[in-house]
Amino acid sequence: MKNISSENLSAAQHSLIEAAIAATDTAYVPYSGYHVGAAVLTRSGSVFAASNVENVAYGPTVCAERMAIGKANASGARDIVAIAISSRSDKFEKTKIACGPCGSCRQVIYEMSQVSGYNIDVIGSTIDKSNIAVSTIEDLLPLRKKTYASVNLISSEKLNSDQHSLIEAAIAATDTAYNPYSGYHVGAAVLTRSGSVFAASNVENAAYGSTICAEQMAIGKANASGARDIVAIAISTRSDDQEKNEITSDPCGTCRQAIYEMAQVSECNIEVIMSDKNKRNVIVKSIEQLLPYAFGPSQLHIDVVKGNL
Repeated sequence: MKNISSENLSAAQHSLIEAAIAATDTAYVPYSGYHVGAAVLTRSGSVFAASNVENVAYGPTVCAERMAIGKANASGARDIVAIAISSRSDKFEKTKIACGPCGSCRQVIYEMSQVSGYNIDVIGSTIDKSNIAVSTIEDLLPLRKKTYASVNLISSEKLNSDQHSLIEAAIAATDTAYNPYSGYHVGAAVLTRSGSVFAASNVENAAYGSTICAEQMAIGKANASGARDIVAIAISTRSDDQEKNEITSDPCGTCRQAIYEMAQVSECNIEVIMSDKNKRNVIVKSIEQLLPYAFGPSQLHIDVVKGNL
C-alpha cells in the first residue's frame, strides 16, 4: 500500500474515509474491543458503510468490509469501485498505521471486482487521518488474476527433495476431497521444522460458507497433532472438468490469512508451493508475498508466539 497525504485525496475519497471512520462507532466488539468501519463506493456515487460484528463462537464474526459489501448488495449495488477502512481499539491508545484488510475480506473484495469489472481501490486510514495508504485489490491479493506469462514458473527439476515430497503429498490428498458441489479437488500438505508432513483436502458443505479449504484442514491437522512450527505448505488442484486440470491454483484470501497467522506463530515466512497435478507448472512464493500489508496479531497487540506449543 502506498502512503498518501490527505491533501492529495479526492473529494470522493475524503467522504469515503469519513464514512468508514463514522462506522467504527457502530461496531459490535465485546470480545476484541477492536472497532473497524468500512465504506464502499459505487460507480453511481452511492456509499454504503458498515462495521464489524463479532460472535462468541469467533468463526461467525463478520468483518466490516464484508458487511459493507453485503449492505451494498442488499440494495442492488454491485458496481463497486472503491472501499475505505478505518479502525480503533478500546484496549490500546491509538492505531498509528493504516493496515490492509484481512485475507478473507480481500477475497470478497476481489470477487466483487470481477463482478464490477473494476480493480477496486482499497484505502486504509487511521481515525485521525494521519496515516493513509492506498492500493488496489489486485495488488493486495497477488496471483488471483494471473497468467503463466506473468509469474515465474519453476521447473520441477529445480525443486529440492522436501519440496517434491510435499507436492506429492498434496497431490495425493486431492483424492480424498469431498466436493459434491464444485467437483474441484484441492489437496494441501504442510511441513514442520522437524520434517513432519500433514496433508488434507477440501470438505464442502451444502451451506457453502461452511466449506473448509484444504489448506485450513492441513493446518488444523498439524495443530491437532501439536505441531505449529510450520515452514512450508504445498497446494495442488484438479477438477472433474478436465479443461481446468492444467491450472496451478493459489490459496484463496481466507487460506492466506490462516497461513499468515501460523507464520506469526512459527516465526517463519512460510513458503507456499503451488503445483498442478502433473508438476508441469510450479510456483513458489512466501506468505508475505501472497498477503502483503497483512492484518495479523500485531494489529491487536497480541504476541501469539508466547502461546506456541
